[in-house]
Parts: sequence; C-alpha cells; structure tokens
Amino acid sequence: MIKPLNKHHKTKNPFYIFMFICFLIGFLFISLSINHFQFAKYRFDGYYSGDTNNYIQVTYFTDGSEPPSKSEIYIKLLEHVKNNEVQFSIWPFVSDYDVIYQGYRAIPEFLPPLKAGRHLTSEESLSDSKYAVVGKNVAEIGDKISLYDGSTFEVVGVLGLEYSYSIWDDIIIIPLHFMRNIDSSSNNEGVKVRLQGSSSIISNTSRDLGEYFQNLLPEGIIDVSHESPVKTDFHNFSLYLMGSIILIIVSCVNIINLTILSVYNRKKEFGIRLSLGATHAYLKKLISSDLYIVGLLSACTALLTQFIASNLFTFSQPIGVTPLHLVILLPLPFIFGFINTRLPLKVALNFEPSDIIKGNTSSNSFYQVDKTTKRIMIVQIFFSLLLFLYVFSLYEGMLKVETIGITVKDYYYLRDYILLVVGITLIGLIGTFSQSVIKRKNEFGIKIALGASPRDIVIGFYQEILIIFIEAAVYAFIPIFLLTLTGDFTIGLVTIIGTIVVVLILTAIVTTYPMYKVLKLEPAELMDK
Repeated sequence: MIKPLNKHHKTKNPFYIFMFICFLIGFLFISLSINHFQFAKYRFDGYYSGDTNNYIQVTYFTDGSEPPSKSEIYIKLLEHVKNNEVQFSIWPFVSDYDVIYQGYRAIPEFLPPLKAGRHLTSEESLSDSKYAVVGKNVAEIGDKISLYDGSTFEVVGVLGLEYSYSIWDDIIIIPLHFMRNIDSSSNNEGVKVRLQGSSSIISNTSRDLGEYFQNLLPEGIIDVSHESPVKTDFHNFSLYLMGSIILIIVSCVNIINLTILSVYNRKKEFGIRLSLGATHAYLKKLISSDLYIVGLLSACTALLTQFIASNLFTFSQPIGVTPLHLVILLPLPFIFGFINTRLPLKVALNFEPSDIIKGNTSSNSFYQVDKTTKRIMIVQIFFSLLLFLYVFSLYEGMLKVETIGITVKDYYYLRDYILLVVGITLIGLIGTFSQSVIKRKNEFGIKIALGASPRDIVIGFYQEILIIFIEAAVYAFIPIFLLTLTGDFTIGLVTIIGTIVVVLILTAIVTTYPMYKVLKLEPAELMDK
C-alpha cells in the first residue's frame, strides 16, 4: 500500500524549519546592513568635510579688542594657497547663512556634495569672478544673490543632499578674492581654515598661523587645532555587511537545497509520466515553466515590499531596506501562497482520478494546455512586468516631488493611480499563476490514484510553492542589495531588469541540475523511490 504523501513531507519538517530560520536570519542581517549603510552614507555625506588629519581650525575671540581685518587674513591665507594648499574660511554671516571664502590652486580631493550644478574652478576661486555656490536652502542655479556689502553673485552650483539634511544646506561659497573687501569690527568672531597637504605641511602651517594670529591679536584668545574627526558608522556597517553576506550566502545555499528536494519529491510523478510516453525534454520544460512563473511572481512580490514599506514612511525619503521590510515580506509569501494554491486547487481537484488516468496519454497531449490559454498567460506576464516597470518609474518621480513642482492634489491622484495599477498587475499575475496550478491536475490525479488525499496534495504543494517564493524573494533582493551599495537606491529600469535576469538565471540553475539527475533514472526506479 502506498503511504500518504504528507508523511514524506513530515519527515522533512525539522529540516524545513531549520532552512527557513536560516533564511530569516540572513534576510534580517541583510536588511539591517542595507539600512545601516543608508544611515552611514547619508551621515558621511552630510557631515564629512574632508580628511580630518589634514584639517585644522583657527579660532580667535577678541575679548573686546579690535579684531584683525579680513584683508590681513586674506593676505596670509593667499600665501598658503600659492603653495597648492586648500583653504576655506568660514565667517559668521549677518543673516541665517554663513559665507565661505574658497580658494585653491588645484581641485581638492574633497569638495562639499553637489545637489545640482558645479563647483568653482580653481581660476574662479582665486579671481574676482562673480560666481557663487550655495546650499539648497539659499537659492537655485541661475539665481542672483546679494551680500550685505552690495556685491552680487550668480549661482552656478547648489550644495546638499537630495532627501536629507547636511551641514552645507545654509552656506554661501564665493571666491577667496572677496575676503579682502569685507572688514569686520564685531567681537567674538572666529575663522575656520581648511588646509590640505602632508602632515609636515599641516604642522608647519598650523604653527605659522598661530604665531601670525597671535601677533595680530595679542589680547585675544587664539586656538589653532585639528578638528575632531566626524564620527561615522562605517566600522559597525562593515560588521553588519560581512555578517549579512555570509548569512545570505548560507540562506541561498539552503533554499537551493530545498528547491532540489522539492524536485526530487516529484520523482514518482516523473516516472509515471515517462511510462505514459512523456519525453525528458518535455519534463524539463514542464518544471522550468512552473518555477519561472512562481519565481517572477515572487520577485514582483519582493519589489512590491519595497513599494509598501516606502509608503509607510514618507515620499520624501529614499527607498532603503529596513527591518520593516522583513515584517512586511514575511506574511506575503503565505498570503500569496494561500491565494495561489488553495483557490485554484479547489478547481484542479474537482475530478475523479479515473478521468485523468483514462485520458489521452501521448507525449504531445499529456499535461497539455490549449494554445489560447498559453497565449493569455504569456501576455499577462509580459504586460504585468511592463506595468510594474511603469509603476516604479512613476513612483521614482514621486520621490522627487520637491524638485518637479508637483501639487499636493496631483500627488494624491498619482498615488491612487499607482496603487490601482499595482492592484491590476497583481490580479493578472495571480490569475496567470492560478492557471499554471490548474493545468497540473493530471499530476494531482496521479497522486490521488497513488493514495494521497486532497489534503495531502494541498499541504505538499503549498510547501513547494512557499519555498520557491522565498527563494525568488532572496534572489530579488540580491540586485537590490548591490544597487544600494553603489548609491542611493530607487526602483527603476536597472532594478527591474536586474531582478528578472537574476531570478531567471538562478531558477534555471536550480532546476536544471536536479532534473538532470532525476531523469537519468529509469521509470521503474523512479516509481520505487
């Protein structure tokens, strides 16, 4: 007597649970590492002001005495600029903005992050050119700005980060030449000087400037020191990154093993099909097509996770993978697995086993779907992927709501439109997958004839699909993870194509090897396994 198929799955339960836990740990670590990287990167870009080893600060407080004029400071700074060193002099401005007098003989290794436009050239920084680079809170490219002395500058660059605060948002950078034109009589003012060069040059310059300012302001308080380094989280991030890479590799290997097991679990089915006239090529095509459809749907599910999680935050923030993605992603395979297995299985199991066993068993018609249904499935998958690409392109534009000038009313119309398209896309994908389940009723009829109950088939098939869903979700996050490492992550054409390619390639690799091993056995051997 043939044993129920669910007992075969029960013997694998501890292993399934162990593999699933490995996936959870790996996904959690990779989520934390990506989230940590986003935080570290923005903190670094927003606050980093150059190599702190080659950065000194000169500050003086007058204690009521007359401060030196800026023209005197300019002359001294210009001496160091001519030695190919780089200087920034930050001076308190009369409004909410600070003015930086910038001069360099060669482009420095670090300049503040640009949101748009360009930096001053070395020639402009040392001339009387009326160009300025400003923070994003000050003005836009092409605007004219006037300082309190009446001088006017044209904005050629905007500093700052697209979606985050930085220390450069409220500053105005003008050529160092104009420092000599503005004197100051205010008390309690300081100057910050950035010099780039070797340690010996920095040390000598620091001593030289200290003596110079002390002579200018003998009654004041002079402080010449290296600035404290900007604290970043790259050390902790590197630990998260190494842990995530190791665990995600372990998770991928484990899930691949689970997929191989799910293929081996169907050996009896393959043996019966071969006995009934099916060819090896047909069986390979059969398994690959099933897993491709599931893989693509689960990849779209992973991308949908990005969409949902981002909506729960704010549209002004970049999309990053956070622990919230884990919370959202975990139930999605179960929900979609239930929708895609229980409902179509009710249709697929609504028959008598004898109706299938007595049917046409030729290799061309056995387990065959009519051409119209096939065409519908192909069109559904194609247009679903196009819709996803269109949706995420729209969504990427919505993230830049501040820069494209969209109104609040249009914003909500666009959001509702995107959600509608996402819903239609998912319905199309679910319908496509449901058809792929229903067309497997021959397989279910064979299993029932071998002694399995409908409940056994539902449990076994659900486990099989759930594993593939998780596997493809992991594959989908691999290109997302790599894109996040290279810069700010937004869902676009590269992400969509990269995800699809990765899912298709890895699914093909995972299915080809076990099918090759299984099909080397004779039908009788398959029946006995």
